[in-house]
Amino acid sequence: GGPSPYILVHRLYKVNMATIDSSVFSARSSALYSALSDYAAGSSKSDPSLSGGSLGGSFCIAVIAGPASEEFMYRKSAALQLFLFGYELTDTLVVCLQTPGGPGKEGELTKEMHVVSSAKKCRLIEPCIEKCLKDAGVTVILHTKEKGDDGKKHIDEVIARAKHVGLLAQFAHIAKEYTPPFEDSAPFLKAYDQAIKAASITPQDAANALATALAPKDESEILYVRKAAMLTTAALNKFVVKQLEDTIEEEKKIKHSKLSELAEDSIVHPTQVGVKLNEENVEICYQPIFQSGSSPAYDLRPSAQSDDKIMTYDTILVSLGARYNNYCTNISRTFLIDPDDGQQKAYQKLVDAHAAAVAALVEGAKLSDAYEAAKGALGDEYAAKLTKSVGYVMGLEFRESAYVINAKATAATVKAGMVFNVSVGLSDLVTKKGKKYAMQIADTVLVKPDGEAPQVLTDAATKRYSDIAYNLEGDDEDEEPAEKENAKSRDAKTKGKKEAAAAAAAAPAGAADGPSRGRNVLIDNKLRDNVDGDMNMADVQDALTKRVNDETKDILDRMKGRAGSGSGASSSSASAAEPVSYKSISDIPAYVARDMTIAVDSRHESILLPIMGQVVPFHISMVKNITQHSEQDFSYIRIVFQTPNVTGSPVAGFPWAQKHPDLTYIREINYKCIDSRHATKVLSDVKMLKKTVMQKMTEQQDRASLVKQETLKLT
Repeated sequence: GGPSPYILVHRLYKVNMATIDSSVFSARSSALYSALSDYAAGSSKSDPSLSGGSLGGSFCIAVIAGPASEEFMYRKSAALQLFLFGYELTDTLVVCLQTPGGPGKEGELTKEMHVVSSAKKCRLIEPCIEKCLKDAGVTVILHTKEKGDDGKKHIDEVIARAKHVGLLAQFAHIAKEYTPPFEDSAPFLKAYDQAIKAASITPQDAANALATALAPKDESEILYVRKAAMLTTAALNKFVVKQLEDTIEEEKKIKHSKLSELAEDSIVHPTQVGVKLNEENVEICYQPIFQSGSSPAYDLRPSAQSDDKIMTYDTILVSLGARYNNYCTNISRTFLIDPDDGQQKAYQKLVDAHAAAVAALVEGAKLSDAYEAAKGALGDEYAAKLTKSVGYVMGLEFRESAYVINAKATAATVKAGMVFNVSVGLSDLVTKKGKKYAMQIADTVLVKPDGEAPQVLTDAATKRYSDIAYNLEGDDEDEEPAEKENAKSRDAKTKGKKEAAAAAAAAPAGAADGPSRGRNVLIDNKLRDNVDGDMNMADVQDALTKRVNDETKDILDRMKGRAGSGSGASSSSASAAEPVSYKSISDIPAYVARDMTIAVDSRHESILLPIMGQVVPFHISMVKNITQHSEQDFSYIRIVFQTPNVTGSPVAGFPWAQKHPDLTYIREINYKCIDSRHATKVLSDVKMLKKTVMQKMTEQQDRASLVKQETLKLT
């Protein structure tokens, strides 16, 4: 999984097999004390909503961890240990002290970190002491408890030190994790409880103070988040989407809980989705969530569960998240089956609201700004359907409650290095048929420095409506044709993506006003709409024959320059009709111009290439061949075009040179691709489209050569 600031060891391994990188420990200790100092002083650098008040920068924060537990929970104590040490230390107390200097050192801060733990764990930390004092100015003091000792005398020593420097009034710990009475199986926690009660300490809550320190991520932490996001995206794209499409195509019955299990398996075994990460460093953030149907109601909370009900073909919500080296990511997508125009409108509004929330997360902004941006993008019609919050900070914990994006977060500020789960949802929506549904989109977002636009780390999972909406075979005949046209036809109810692409490419250019989706039922419906109900079978056959002949004539006129007289004779004109990719530049798909990537448009029989910052379409008939090869970490695509020979005369398959003898033609073009999978897909799509178009032309030519048979007369 790449270089690490630690020699990483799975939490089940023995501690004495690992070491701590003293440079990382020192740097993070410095960052921790700086953030806690700002918090305690109530300085302008900290969020006023999280500020501890004007305490002169003094603090005493205790973080205690009990015995190992098989139950998985997110704990801030574990998060701090992972932040400092790289893994969790059970039965360990860390107390961070900071106080003004003594006599003669007024104005200077004394920084101490007291660690109470076993001998093995103290030996693990010991090599970091000297560098931490030198680089961070933090004195690390180890209190080693003997085997079988509950550690109370060492805890008393630390409390006595806090009392000596006058910090008992500022003593704080993580209130949520302090839940007495403690069982006999947790003697270290019982000893800590007895010690603070004996000293008559009333602890404050340190959760928000620690949140300010852990929320911004350093470079190594961001690297872990990026890898986790890569795995999360791959699990959605390569497993979830494929699983949903296969289930729909084959009309399988599968439970939400079973889908959740399969999705989890794709995350904890990254090679299943083509991601090369060490499985020992990979976990799920939570059980993947699959929801469909309206009963019970959709649950948009991160605590939602996948039930044992069979998935239904309506509105499907999917949420999942991977952890890499304990750093969390998340993604949620909504898939629509046979959506109506109201659902399309609501989804487009949801996408706009999500984009607005993401764009608002710039350094220095208030968290409430992102919420108001999402609400404003929805408009009056959908604002009331918006969830009460639209995200939160993630990291070593899945949800940081101190940094939640809602209308009340008017003081908390966005900082560079923060990682957010931006989750925008609409609930209590109703289809035209009266069925309740909900929608949700969530992405992992990184805040960039210096006001730079935030980066969506899971953006490789598309949110485009055409990619998440599906029309199935057997659509209701009373459904609006526009609704069918807007949903993208993928694999569902077809014989695979190749056949669907071939069927789409085979549609005539003039049929753009109908749902030419490669589904026989849609074509049949359209033909029935064009035939009067009382026509007899002969009339229907004549209508079909006329349609086929008209399509044939249109293709041959465009591609082979045949005369339009209907006689079938070849034209004596030297010029041939030219292929047309798009009649207008506005017909080019908007996402291609935005993403500036190579794309294949089967419907318009074209390949779109980014050239000098512009998207340039080429009809597939202009492509002579396409090849791909890989070198190191890159893939190279080479496209060779049909061109005239050196004398300017046309070559076989390229008769248009005579009409434009003075033009300059592109002979070939080469692209260097970072994503080898995209390069492979482009190669496959171009070859498939070229083969389909050539087969169609051949069939049309053969059909045009047929001679109408005279009516047979029986004698």
